[in-house]
Parts: sequence; structure tokens; C-alpha cells
Amino acid sequence: MGKAATKQTIKKNEVTTYKDFVDRSVVGDNLEGHETLHPYKGKLNPFYPMDETTRGAFQKVDSINYWKIRGEEALGGK
Repeated sequence: MGKAATKQTIKKNEVTTYKDFVDRSVVGDNLEGHETLHPYKGKLNPFYPMDETTRGAFQKVDSINYWKIRGEEALGGK
């Protein structure tokens, strides 16, 4: 039998998929994942590991833009 491949842990700023992020994450690595495309219906949505402070900044901007788009669509805008 061949030797099993060693799983490399996820690194900060590495772009990957959600599944790969979950599979390679280590408890206590202080990395949080962030989907980079909103809204995105595909299974290969890029996922970006970052520290909590950076993710908070992204989340703040993403949330504003996400709800702005949702509101415009609901009102028959863009």
C-alpha cells in the first residue's frame, strides 16, 4: 500500500472552496472563511481564509452591498 498523502493546513489569504477550507482547517488557527462572491449559485464559490479583523471589515462592506442589491431588486431597480 502507498503512503497516505499528508493534508496541508489552510493558510491565511489562500483562495479555495468552502469544502476544501473545512477539510483543511485546524481548530485554533484563528482563521475565518469568507465567501468572495455574493450572491453566487455555484458550488465552487471562492472561499478566502482571513483573520477575524479582516473578515469583519469584509463582512461589513459585503453586508451593505448585499442588502443594497436585494433592496434594488425588490423595488424593481437594477
